[in-house]
Amino acid sequence: MSHSFSVAFRFHADHISPEAMTERIGIEPTDVRRVGDKHLPWRPDGPENQWSSNMWVYDPDYDRSRSLEDQLKSLLVELAPEKERIQHLAREATAVFYCACFSSDHPETMTELSPETLAEMASYGAMFSLSHYLCSEDDDEDDDDDDDDTD
Repeated sequence: MSHSFSVAFRFHADHISPEAMTERIGIEPTDVRRVGDKHLPWRPDGPENQWSSNMWVYDPDYDRSRSLEDQLKSLLVELAPEKERIQHLAREATAVFYCACFSSDHPETMTELSPETLAEMASYGAMFSLSHYLCSEDDDEDDDDDDDDTD
């Protein structure tokens, strides 16, 4: 493996529960987190290890060997039927196309996205977030990505 990708769509909000987000956009999340939930289970308890906002996550669990562009295009197709509802919620909550890159080689691996994919992502009113994880060939990539600091 030189690199692989994982994509998800997220909403973050202090004042809107994950259940309310689900009701408003009509898509069932694959994961939710609430203000005060423990962030990283192996760290000590305390406010620095708690989620500071509610999070609604849709992770389609695509094959990580697919390109980032290909995964994002597929995710956009899945979200398209509820685009207007997502755009409306994105005015009140932070919407994020979250991507993780797992790399076992030089961290400056180049990945490109087409102008069309970038424009379609932007049309949702969402941010683009990319986390890069440098790992060995033997590392298990099926971790939950819970160690990112996007909250």
